[in-house]
Amino acid sequence: MKKLLAAMAAVTALSVVPAVFPAVMSAPCFTAYADGVVGQSEMIQADGYGSMPAGMPAGRAKLMARRAAIVDAQRNLVETIKGTAVDAETTMENYMVTSDLVKTKVNGIITGARVVSESFSPDGTYHVVMSVPMYGVGSVADAAISAMVGNNPPAPIPAPSPSYVPEAASQPAATTTTVTTSSPVQATTTTTTTTTTALPAPSAVPAPPAPVAAVNGGYTGLIIDARGYDMVRAFGPGIYDTNGRKIYTVHNVDQSYAIQYGIVGYAEGSAAWAEAEAGRARAGSNPLIIKIAAPRKRIVNNCDVIISPQDADRILAENQKTHFLEHFAVTFEI
Repeated sequence: MKKLLAAMAAVTALSVVPAVFPAVMSAPCFTAYADGVVGQSEMIQADGYGSMPAGMPAGRAKLMARRAAIVDAQRNLVETIKGTAVDAETTMENYMVTSDLVKTKVNGIITGARVVSESFSPDGTYHVVMSVPMYGVGSVADAAISAMVGNNPPAPIPAPSPSYVPEAASQPAATTTTVTTSSPVQATTTTTTTTTTALPAPSAVPAPPAPVAAVNGGYTGLIIDARGYDMVRAFGPGIYDTNGRKIYTVHNVDQSYAIQYGIVGYAEGSAAWAEAEAGRARAGSNPLIIKIAAPRKRIVNNCDVIISPQDADRILAENQKTHFLEHFAVTFEI
């Protein structure tokens, strides 16, 4: 499985730690939260090395070696950021080349990079490890998602096709109970119907996604099973059907939320898949599980998914009951 982002891994000499999105129970840059939602503790890291110049006092030479190590680490951070996937067509490098605003934001991120650790070797080599946040204000996600979305408000989630006929098994919204009693005088029939109540829209203030209630069996979220397709994690993954219809993309999500947490959680590996399907993930306690038809044909990255039109309509119809898409309760199994 390709790895997109580096998260707190051991460093290798003269190399950048490859960035990796956290798996379940840990979204891009992240604090552990049910299923892989992002927080602000996960970072992109890189090392840098500098050598003491000859012919000057040891103290000054050591300071210059440290400065050289910082510059080297910053350069390596830039290279790592350039390679992170934004969507199926682009990496951050594309946006940095075409957008002065993105380039300026990335420069600011690098300038504010934090020294995580540093050491000095007897041979005169200075080593630093530096990091930048993947998500949150002033993060890589801030630059990437702002470039994708701009100042546009979230687009509404589409409705299912008018011709869509729900399968009997996928209609848990209402429960009807009929009780009949007989007496010598009169037979009485009582019918009680319980219907699903839509959840309120998410708050404009970004916060970790609250679990969606499984009202009368309604689905709490969506799991997209994309296992076996060499998927990569990205800032703007999307769900499309085979007709090209957009079901769920970064343009449906509140921008401030997307910057803080990402638009989907990722589950990678058998343990993470089991956790997600057992209801201990971003998709909640009663997830709708949909197997993809294929990854969306890529130019650069396999990060979007394609599902059948019937599955797409089912997702959209179920979403109208509990609004799990509006609550960003989506997990990709990769």
